This record gives sequence, structure tokens and C-alpha cells, in this order.
Amino acid sequence: MMIRFIFSVLLMTLCHLSVFPSDIDNDLWINAETDKTVVYEQEPVLLSYKVYSTVDIIQLSANQPDLKGFLIVEPEQNERGQFKKEKKDGKEYKTVVWSQYVLYPQTTGTLEIPNVDFSGTVVKEKHSNDPIQDFFDGNDGFEEVEEVFHSTNCSVMVKPLPDKPSDFSGGVGSFAIVQSLDKFQVNEDEPVTLRIMITGTGNFKLLKTPKLKLSSNFETYEPKVTDSLTITEKGYEGKRFYDFVIVPHNRGEYTIPPAKLTYFDVTEKSYKTINTEPLELTVNKSDMSDNSSDTLKIREKEDRSFIRRVFSVPYIFILLGAIVLLLCAAFLFRRYKKVKRNKVIQREKMEMAANVAEERLRKAKLLIQEDKHEEFYDEILHTLWEYMANRLKMPSVDLSAEKIQARLESMNLDNHTIELFTSAINECEYERYAPGDSAGNMRKTYDSAYNAILVIERTYRETSMKKC
Repeated sequence: MMIRFIFSVLLMTLCHLSVFPSDIDNDLWINAETDKTVVYEQEPVLLSYKVYSTVDIIQLSANQPDLKGFLIVEPEQNERGQFKKEKKDGKEYKTVVWSQYVLYPQTTGTLEIPNVDFSGTVVKEKHSNDPIQDFFDGNDGFEEVEEVFHSTNCSVMVKPLPDKPSDFSGGVGSFAIVQSLDKFQVNEDEPVTLRIMITGTGNFKLLKTPKLKLSSNFETYEPKVTDSLTITEKGYEGKRFYDFVIVPHNRGEYTIPPAKLTYFDVTEKSYKTINTEPLELTVNKSDMSDNSSDTLKIREKEDRSFIRRVFSVPYIFILLGAIVLLLCAAFLFRRYKKVKRNKVIQREKMEMAANVAEERLRKAKLLIQEDKHEEFYDEILHTLWEYMANRLKMPSVDLSAEKIQARLESMNLDNHTIELFTSAINECEYERYAPGDSAGNMRKTYDSAYNAILVIERTYRETSMKKC
């Protein structure tokens, strides 16, 4: 196993040193280089794409490499430097590091970095079969050419981390840790902010939250995590803050234990545990007297006990049942109010039936004077139908002569009254097309309708008085 590992490392080292591609005669080519060939899991690797060129570059671009097994980030200060001259095997090139990426290996084994396609525009010497014609055409002998260039590929051997200690934080890199309090003297039940700050270089994103080992006199809340990080060639650099809110419940002198961080040091290739200094906190007596404090605690216990009793299993069913009953009662009450409101509306319509009919008859009488034959009969018909709809509490669309007669008979009205109303409707239909004196016909129809409504209304009132 060890021989195979050493052989793999030697092979990758040789590949890493061999920077030239097979087609060395190319005018432009790109070499993919890593600053390390053997790393541990989560140890950052700097991947650089270095351009070797004998021609002028106008434009060159490529997408971010698609790598498997790596978390890839781009340094914030990823600026290309100046072209430098470099000789390789007797040939002079202009070289520059075109782009760089920081890779965090997520798995172990040999991870491949495949080639990447760069698209660019370069200036090349133009080869022409007629140089004299080029001279007279003003051609300087050069042209812009668009081409696609392939970078070389390489690989990285990723070793697993040694056996991890139980308190391993997940950090790989180089870190420091400090802790502080925003107040060193407080009263009982007054909140305090305990800040733990981790600084350095490494995989901050995978750090676990430090564990506090406080006594039962403290109530602890989940921390607020804040990062102040930059991405450099070495990976993530900066600070991470964990702000814990802790609340001491009893007065006294307390020691906040040191915060601890266990991480894998990539420089020393081993695990390292670092600790902060302990902190002293003084908790004073609350401003309230002891009696009031005791009373408050008793009340809090009673409130908590009451809440526990209310939300125990049997009481939950009782509470749900009460809620269902209240909802049913609210629904029935709302239904009752709606029915009652509809009855009031219908009664008002019945009471207003005669008034509405009287208004419309008055309008019809004016139409007689204006000798508007068709408009008069339309108005009389609408008056009769609307009056009966309001009086019988039926929609106008549901009314017919047969239904009106049946409803009036069911209300024990005499046959003469029923016949008077129905004949008024028939008379209205007939007189619209009857020959002779139109004014006399309109007057006759008006009297029939008026008398029918008058008799029916009088009969309704007499029946209502008998019921009372």
C-alpha cells in the first residue's frame, strides 16, 4: 500500500513538472498548475492557469472549471499580472498567470483537474502568396485570428485526515481563538453577551459551533454567527464571531470556563487544541427585595404549573372541544341573524308593496295624459307583477298567472278578488291591441288595475287584523 502511494506521488510530481503540452510548436497554450500535488482533505489548493504565448493576445476568456470532488472559490483579488519573458527549451515565451482558483478537496483519492477551453483572439503573421499585392493594398502582413485553446490537465492526491479526536471542530488550516464579555458585572436575570472569536486561515464554512460549559445557574441561547472573511490565494482568511446571550439567575461570583478549539494544522500535519483564558463574572442582587423576588419566583412557578396542566393531554381535548362548540355556536348565531334579516327585508317589501304600486300607478296616469299608449300598458303590467312579487314574497321571474291564482287561493282570498286581479292582467294585455278609443281603453285598464290592488290590499289588512 505504501509503495503504491509513493509511486502515485512521484508520478503526479513528474506530471506537474512537465509543463509543456505535446504540441509545443503552438503559438499560444495554457498550462494548469497547482501549488501542491499532495494535500489532506479540506486543505486548500491554489489552481493557476498560466499562459505561454509568442503572439499578441487581444482577448482571452474561459468559464470557471467544472471540477468534481472540489469546493471551488475565486480569490477576491484575482488580477492578472504583467507579461514576463520566459525561456523553455531555447524558445522564448511571454507568460502570465491568467486566472486562479482556490480548491477545497471534499473527498480523498486522486482527483483529476481536466483541461478547460479558452476562446480568444490573437494577432498572427499573415501568410500570402502575393506579397506585392498585399503591399499595394496597404496590408501590414498581420491579421486577427479567433481560436480555441485547450489547457493542460493535472491531478491532486488527497489524503484522508488522521483519526479524528472526539472534539474535532471540523477546521482545517491555522486558527486562533479568544473570548470576551460585553459586561463583567450584572444583576440577576440580566442578559450578558459572551463572544467567541476565531481568526486565521482555513475552511471557516465547516467549523462547528463551540460548546459552552456553564453551570445550571445560566440560561444559554443559540448564538448569532457573523463572518468577516476574504478569499485569498491561501483560501478563506479573516474572522468568525459567535455571540451567545447568557442569563445568570442567581447572584454570586462566576468563572466562565475557557473556550476550546481542536483543528487540523496543515503546517504541522497534526491536530492541535487551543484554549482561551477563563473570564470572571460578578452577578449582583436584583433591585427588587428578597420578598418580592421570592413572590415573583412563586408566581412564575404557579404560572408554569398552570400552563403545564392546561396543555396536558386530557385538557387539550377539552380545550379543542370547547373551541369546536364556540365555532358551532358562532356559525348558528350568524345563520340566525341572516334568516332574521331576510325576514325583516321580506316584511318591509310586503309593507312597501302597496306604496310602490301607488307610485307606479301615478306614473301610469301621467302616461294617459301624454297619450303614450305602449308605455302605459308596459308600466301597468310591471306594476301588477311587481306588486304581487312583493306581496307573495316570490321572485318576479317565478311568477305566472297560474301561480298567482294558486297562491291567492291558498291564502283564503275570495274568488271575486282573485278574478279581479287576473282579469286586470288579461285586460291589460288585450287593451294594448284593442281598436277604438285608446284613451278610453287606457282609463278602463287603469281603473281595473287600481281597483284590483285596492281590494287585495284591503283583504290582506283585514286578514292580518283577524290574526292579531
